[in-house]
Amino acid sequence: MSRPREEVHRFRHVRLTLREHAAVLTLERPPYNILTTDDFGDLPRVAELIGRSGVAGIVVTGAGHAFSACTAPAELDAEPFSEFDTVSRRSVQVARRHQRALAALRDLHLPMVAALNGACTSAGLEIALVCHVRIGTRRTRFTFPETAYGLIPAGGGIQLALRHLGSARAYELLLSGGLVLAEQALEWGLLNRLVSEANLLPEALRWVHALAGRPPGAVQTFLATIEQGHAQ
Repeated sequence: MSRPREEVHRFRHVRLTLREHAAVLTLERPPYNILTTDDFGDLPRVAELIGRSGVAGIVVTGAGHAFSACTAPAELDAEPFSEFDTVSRRSVQVARRHQRALAALRDLHLPMVAALNGACTSAGLEIALVCHVRIGTRRTRFTFPETAYGLIPAGGGIQLALRHLGSARAYELLLSGGLVLAEQALEWGLLNRLVSEANLLPEALRWVHALAGRPPGAVQTFLATIEQGHAQ
């Protein structure tokens, strides 16, 4: 039996829409789509549904005017470091849950496109960096503000920033906690391209649809090989 034109699965603050060729993962916790650790706990189940769906790729976006802006320790559901070499048990639990969630999506080895419709910070930025292609608008902006709260990115943001930006720009992004606006993000490689707000989701879907006619095994092997190279 063929799938309906759109099949929707709702979780706490995540909506998964399965289309003919694309899975659209929408973060929806207005106004800033701040995800909790429970939301990250839902992502492996989301990945399982995507893996069974037969789609060609994944688009990740945010509802409203933000992708995902997560800044405060209370929202991160983590405790700050009291010493450089002391990590609370709760912080470790949060980090592991975030990392498992992002690994579940990455291990699908499906092309992932982030449609970044506004602020993209902390855990939201980690989700964006797991994606293979990042498309933004003039309103898109990035920051890792964790150092101001005595935290570090919980989901592997340090390693992801180093991988995508190189050491000099990764240190600037991670240590300063400053904003990187859309034009600078394009120059740095945080964004692949800038489009109008009206064209953001259509452009992200176009990337996925362009891959739909290609042998899926070849695409997945290609992505798995790149991941293995990064892991070495």
